[in-house]
Amino acid sequence: MEYRYSSVIDPSTYETEGLCEGIPLRVHMHPDMEELGTFRAQEDWGKYVGAVKNYRGGLGPKYSFMAVCVPECLPERLEVISYANEFAFLHDDVTDNATPTEGDEENEKMLETFREAVLTGAINPNQSAKKQILSKMFLEMVHLDRERALTAMKAWGKLWFGLMTFGMGITIPQVESELCDQLMRPAWIALVLTNDLFSWEKEYEAAMRNGQPDVVNAIWVLMKEHSITVDQAKELCRQKIRMVVADYVQVVGANCNNCAISLDLRKWDCVLKSSGVAMIDKRSDLGISGIAAARFYLEVHPECRLTVLEKDTCLGGVWNSRRAYEGFWTQWTVGTAEFSDMPMPRPPESDTYYDFFKAKYTTQYLEDYVDRRIFAGLTLRERIRFGSHVHRVVKVDGQWVISVKDKKGDTYTMYSTKLIVASGLTSKQYMPHLSGQEKFDRPIIHQESFGQSSILSSPNLQCVTVLGGAKSSADMVYASVKAGKKVSWIIRETGTGPAFFASPKGKGPYKNAFELGSTRIASTLSPSFLAPQSWWTRFLHGTTLGRKIVQGVWTGVNNDVLPPQNIKHREKLLPHTPLTRNRVFWQNGTGGLQNHEDFWATITDSVEIYQSDIRELDVGLVRLESGEEIPTDVLLCGTGWLPGLDFFDTDLLIELDLPHETADEPVEYGERWASLEKEADQTVLQRFPILANPPAHYMKPRTLTPYRLYNGIAPVRDDSIVFMGHVLVGNYFSVTEAQAIWATAYLDKQLKLPSVAEREQEIALFTSWCRRRYLNNGENGNWIAFEFIVYSDRLLHEVGLSSNRKGWFRNLFSPCVMGDMAGLRDEYLAKYGKGAALPPESSMPTCSVE
Repeated sequence: MEYRYSSVIDPSTYETEGLCEGIPLRVHMHPDMEELGTFRAQEDWGKYVGAVKNYRGGLGPKYSFMAVCVPECLPERLEVISYANEFAFLHDDVTDNATPTEGDEENEKMLETFREAVLTGAINPNQSAKKQILSKMFLEMVHLDRERALTAMKAWGKLWFGLMTFGMGITIPQVESELCDQLMRPAWIALVLTNDLFSWEKEYEAAMRNGQPDVVNAIWVLMKEHSITVDQAKELCRQKIRMVVADYVQVVGANCNNCAISLDLRKWDCVLKSSGVAMIDKRSDLGISGIAAARFYLEVHPECRLTVLEKDTCLGGVWNSRRAYEGFWTQWTVGTAEFSDMPMPRPPESDTYYDFFKAKYTTQYLEDYVDRRIFAGLTLRERIRFGSHVHRVVKVDGQWVISVKDKKGDTYTMYSTKLIVASGLTSKQYMPHLSGQEKFDRPIIHQESFGQSSILSSPNLQCVTVLGGAKSSADMVYASVKAGKKVSWIIRETGTGPAFFASPKGKGPYKNAFELGSTRIASTLSPSFLAPQSWWTRFLHGTTLGRKIVQGVWTGVNNDVLPPQNIKHREKLLPHTPLTRNRVFWQNGTGGLQNHEDFWATITDSVEIYQSDIRELDVGLVRLESGEEIPTDVLLCGTGWLPGLDFFDTDLLIELDLPHETADEPVEYGERWASLEKEADQTVLQRFPILANPPAHYMKPRTLTPYRLYNGIAPVRDDSIVFMGHVLVGNYFSVTEAQAIWATAYLDKQLKLPSVAEREQEIALFTSWCRRRYLNNGENGNWIAFEFIVYSDRLLHEVGLSSNRKGWFRNLFSPCVMGDMAGLRDEYLAKYGKGAALPPESSMPTCSVE
């Protein structure tokens, strides 16, 4: 057929993931008409129905939905069918987040409205807000083509049939309707499966939020039918898509020029073959480290064309609005939970507890911060591309090539000479595969999605079971009890055991525990290479008397975190090994603060605690290895995280000394690191004898190598990339600000670095010390829970900055707060000056946040 209004898109400019081989993509020559219709629909929805929030719609950064789905639309009709399509998207967005009953009611109201249009030739706009929009749309369509407008109303249940036939001005004869359905069947199947594949996460999360037992999605159906995992179901779905697409290409090839069928059916057949489909996915993480990195780099390079790629639709990482819930509190205090250039307003006293406060205030602070930090006329927020999923990063000819999938599912490529990776340690869920979970038939939700779920408010979810012994699990347990749920808490017998829970109360002149732990004098009590060596640290860790003092202090700290003697289930809240005596010092598991006066009473009086592994799941039931069975309406998993670095391939992970499978590592490479670490281990034990004989403890089987980054930030052999927020510390604000300063100086080649060999020895020493100091957690090579002050001091010392220091007494005994760092920016600029703006032809540094 002749194509009058569209042109073929160069296949090299878009990504198909192999799902539509043999189908060329065409785009309409007047995409601006779609923009007009789409924006009008959004404005009318906001005017008549309600505000449009966290919504993406049909417009894309390169190709928009209707311009590629109906490439041969008559130009004068593209605006109104785009208006109609956008209304459908907005309506679906509402029903996706409603209960099944509410969704069915909304859809029935729509169908009744279209039946009204067909029977009466009009839609009464006075009966509802949505009818005002539909009336306007219908009148515009009738004005252009009454007959096909009525056909579109009749076919609203088959939205695409109605909009495409109206848009193209074609009519499928009644005698060919059955044939049309047969010819189009593979196309519809491909469209539905592709939509379900790319919208799985969004629809699954919506179903879990609403307490629905099933997800209306092909991935869910395949999981149930074949008893397979999500990943296996996705791959099976891809196979089915490829099969039906191949069938459709064959059907089109046989009928596009088939004179035995009507011309309009041939047009329909051929044009549908060239239609693209934009998919909408809503996921979520720009955290503290990414904000700090972007802000300081721009302080030095204000004209830089820096772009932040953010997977989520909101910012804040752990502290974003999607993860928040009413009982979520911070583990830091007023004055320490802010950036040095903008104090955080003090929360009301009703929302503070020994100066710890509800997490929602950190969320709001971060939102305000990115709006108020302006460089070269652009706020930090305006530099963020939300909904941008980085799925591949490679280096080609000295440039970083970043493949990004946007919020519509479209893929594009960015190029950068410098790359800041701030994906952090909490961006990729670890969800254990539990035997029988395919027949459990109840929601299974990771801690990341707890805040956006409807668990606490749903009357259909009464029996809540929480898996995991960490602080995040305890938070979910406490919140669920307070919501009136019947709560069971499973702490695995084979893991590190339950977390410790410290009192927030301070001692002596310190009003809370965080103040005391945030002093330099307290940091000397941890045996660490990060702390500068002095007569005091040599005494504490190198003499028998000093080590007795250290052990005595830590024994006192440990006794303070033991559960009260008189509480129920006390033995189940103790570690499973002799680490009971020393667990705060060794940090083999996790820990946190008691954010509530009634924490122990709530946990022990109202919760059934089990110390056992899960054997299997059955319908609404959790069976334990101990033989006990727990009726369960929803299973919450506080099971932790995986390294969020899967956008690098294995070779690049090895080259950048990032965690990778030990089996993938070249033998000589692994042997060299093993030799360096063996030598370093002797140095650790000579300096810190207290680390030589830890008590018996749990060690998780490891298949990954540790992080091997210099200062926990930079690869040894590539000075164009840095990693922010990939160390686990006690206060992220101070550490990420120090990291941002060091990383900027490093990328600008302002630092006098040791040789490659010397840096490798430093890394081996750090890795060996980390393994000795923090046991199971230290195996990752990035755990410095008690070293955040000395770590920050070390980074600033290497840059040559010291304005954060106070007089000797206050420097040792006063808590370190973010106000201490307020002068570092000016000190840095006075020392190094502002960087030159990048020339127009240069690539921009890119802060990649997953």
